[in-house]
Amino acid sequence: MKSIFLIGSTVLFVVACSPKKNVKTSTISTSKAAPTTVQEPVIVVKETPKTATKAVGIPKDVDANLLASLHRSPCFGRCPSFAYELYADGKVVYHGYAYAARMGNFTAKVENTFMKRIADKALSIKYLFLSDRYPTGDVMVADLPTTTTYIRIGNDGKKIFNNYDPPRELAEFEQWLEAQFETLNWQAVKE
Repeated sequence: MKSIFLIGSTVLFVVACSPKKNVKTSTISTSKAAPTTVQEPVIVVKETPKTATKAVGIPKDVDANLLASLHRSPCFGRCPSFAYELYADGKVVYHGYAYAARMGNFTAKVENTFMKRIADKALSIKYLFLSDRYPTGDVMVADLPTTTTYIRIGNDGKKIFNNYDPPRELAEFEQWLEAQFETLNWQAVKE
C-alpha cells in the first residue's frame, strides 16, 4: 500500500511541477449554442537555433558588395596563407600573405558568367544550408589552418569556418572555388 501511495504521490508531484504550456484561447460562437472556448497550441520561439537551415540577409561583418571569398589562415608550419575576394562589380582581389605561390596584392576582372558559375555551384551543394562552423561545436585544432568561405546569393549571404572534418561537399567546393580563382589573369598591384 505504501508503494502505491509513493508512486501516486510521485506522479502527482511530476504533473503538478511540470512547466505549463503556452496556449491561446479563442471563442467560437454559433447561433444556437453558447460560446465555446477552444485551446489552440502556441509555439514560442525564444531564439533562432544555432543549426538554422538558411542564412537570412548579409552578415554585418561582410562588405555588402562582396559576392564570394575564400581565405586560408596560417598554421604553425608552412601552410600557404592567402585570400580571394570577388565583388559585385566583377573585381577580384587576391592577397598572398605567407608561403603562397603568389605573394603580395593582385587584382583581376571577371564577367557575370564567372559570378553565376560560383553561385550555381554553391546552390548545387546547398551552401546556405550547411553549418557555420566545422567541426560543429567549440572544438578547434590550433595547428591546422582554417578555410573561411563566404557566398552571397541574392539577398542571402553565409560565411563558413572550416578548421577540419567538413562534409565532403564543402571540402570539394573549397578546392573548386580556389581552382576557379586561379584561372584568372592576375595583375600585380603597384604600391
